[in-house]
Amino acid sequence: MIHVHVVQERNIRNVVVGDSIAMEDTWKALKQKQKAIITNIMFEAVCDIYKKTNQMPTEDQYESLARKVYTRCNTNKLVFEDLLQVFVKKQGRFEERILEHGLPEPKLIRIKKTEAEKLVIKRRKRKRKKQKKLELQQYESQNSMVQNDTFCYIAGYTSNGVPYGLKWWEVGIDQDLPFEEKVRLYEEQSMIFDREKD
Repeated sequence: MIHVHVVQERNIRNVVVGDSIAMEDTWKALKQKQKAIITNIMFEAVCDIYKKTNQMPTEDQYESLARKVYTRCNTNKLVFEDLLQVFVKKQGRFEERILEHGLPEPKLIRIKKTEAEKLVIKRRKRKRKKQKKLELQQYESQNSMVQNDTFCYIAGYTSNGVPYGLKWWEVGIDQDLPFEEKVRLYEEQSMIFDREKD
């Protein structure tokens, strides 16, 4: 004959079965994340009944629903009586939640992609990235000014948008001349330099 004796201490029950002692947690001893998971399972069970009958479960259905929830979360070693008590307490909140937000949408089943599909997606991403890079280069080449009043050659821009490069005075052209004149002199110098190079 198996002798069962329950001793309540703090939030943990010691269930003595014969010579062995099994520890069962009460609702209060569970971590918040564990409570949230069990509460979601309870809510799903209530939603299933609501979908079938278009009303909240009746009091005589509480125990059977709590049993279903208890079997789904049996790894938590939770005492059934505590779970039933919490399940009954939460019915009012579940009803408010359903009336306020409606029934939750069914969860989408994620289908794993095959290696071939993953490869196609990867190629498309690379192609889009390459296309964007090409478009950016074309845009920069069309819209970038190579010269301005300060620089005869703009090599680039800092992160703040300030240009840097070769200034007019560095190539021997007076900075006070009109812009068109500076450009003409710079082009003449470039042609002379190219001839000497050949």
